[in-house]
Amino acid sequence: MLAGWWHVFLPVVIVLLVLVVAAVLRYLKREKAAATILSWAEWTTGARLYMLQKAVEREPGNARLHSELGALLLTLGRVAEAVAELEQAAKLEPGDARVLLLFGQALKRRGQLQQALLVLQRSLERDPHGRQGRAARKEIDSISQLLVHRQPPTG
Repeated sequence: MLAGWWHVFLPVVIVLLVLVVAAVLRYLKREKAAATILSWAEWTTGARLYMLQKAVEREPGNARLHSELGALLLTLGRVAEAVAELEQAAKLEPGDARVLLLFGQALKRRGQLQQALLVLQRSLERDPHGRQGRAARKEIDSISQLLVHRQPPTG
């Protein structure tokens, strides 16, 4: 009787093992793919950073290049470098709302809130109803809240 039972049970166990192994392999393949994508993203970010730095060296008067480099540096958390690049871009294109928005955001992340407010206000003035202006308004509101909470109580 047991011999007959194993003939039914063994194929079921084998099928279940195959399914488990297949699921594990799919998971590992997906994890490897994710790691590969992250590795590729890191490489492309590094390459983009290098290319932008070289482009800025070749064309130091190009505000767009300074702006792109500053935005990338800000994304990478290299705030001090981002501030320097975005400040240069703002000097080259003082009326560009996007440059001013990025510069204000970098100053905010650096903790220079008063200066960030001034720069963001200029961005808002350049594009009061557009996307840059709306983003600048949100940043201004955020900084205003930070400044209110920083104020020592009067009394």
